[in-house]
Amino acid sequence: MPPTIAGMSAPEPFDSAVYTRVPVLTIGGAIALGRALAEACPRSMPFSCKKAAKKLKITVDAAQAASAGRQRELGAAGGEDSRVIDQLADSLWSALRARLQAYAVLPFEDFPRSARADELLLTLFGADGLVFLKDPYPVQLSTMDTLLKRIDEDKLQAEIDALAGPEFLAAIRKVMPRYGTMVKAMLRRDDASGQNLLDHVRAIQRAIVEYATKVCATVEDDEPGTADAAREALRPIANAHEQATPSRRGATI
Repeated sequence: MPPTIAGMSAPEPFDSAVYTRVPVLTIGGAIALGRALAEACPRSMPFSCKKAAKKLKITVDAAQAASAGRQRELGAAGGEDSRVIDQLADSLWSALRARLQAYAVLPFEDFPRSARADELLLTLFGADGLVFLKDPYPVQLSTMDTLLKRIDEDKLQAEIDALAGPEFLAAIRKVMPRYGTMVKAMLRRDDASGQNLLDHVRAIQRAIVEYATKVCATVEDDEPGTADAAREALRPIANAHEQATPSRRGATI
């Protein structure tokens, strides 16, 4: 145990390992941590630390630009805005189901085909209804293609057109090729963009370790103030470690 003076405990030893080990980070977490560190660099730090902080900021800026580009790619794939195509497809499938639902509520004694409308609703949409429209785009595409295949294989189009109106299935069939093109373009870009963002995360992690190492090197055992300054400069890393560790509060034995 470190010696004490006049009953006072010795200062807590500075553990550089806490700060030179970066937690697992997402692209958003890496950008946030890197920027917090770069902005927290004290003016009192030597030139080597300030230089490393500047390099860290440049690395973070590049990662943020790449992340913004990724968001734009997700918003526009295949030359069209993916959100517009998805909303159109969602609206058309919703409208078709609503038309069948509307027919199904008609009194059976006056409109015998209302029972068939109810059967078609169950056949096509089941108990989950339109829940599939909340799935990721590739999953939605697979589900919608399966629905159209079911309609074709079971020869249901004539009945659906008679009950709901021919315009609805026709509109759905028209938008599906565009939806497929959008999803395929998105999947092709996914791999390249995902690897690109991973490279940026790794670059930020390396820059953080480089900066933290230089800050830790300023600590002098016989000058407690240097340890305090280093802890303050590197506090975002300590906080990131705490957030990455599951809380033990409320645990039972």
